[in-house]
Amino acid sequence: MRIPSLVATEHGYAVNKWCGSCKNKEILAHNGAEGIRWCGVVGHEIDVDDICTEYKMNEAIARL
Repeated sequence: MRIPSLVATEHGYAVNKWCGSCKNKEILAHNGAEGIRWCGVVGHEIDVDDICTEYKMNEAIARL
């Protein structure tokens, strides 16, 4: 799933197309602290640099 890929924001900035910039990502609490990165689409824990076919750019990042 780790294939380098870039996508452009609305203003033309290139960002990595990966979990860290995907709107499907959730950060779950673990032992009282944030730390588990979860994908609500595929339903399991993921790494920040994972990329999948369900990627959808986070709206806040898209506006950059």
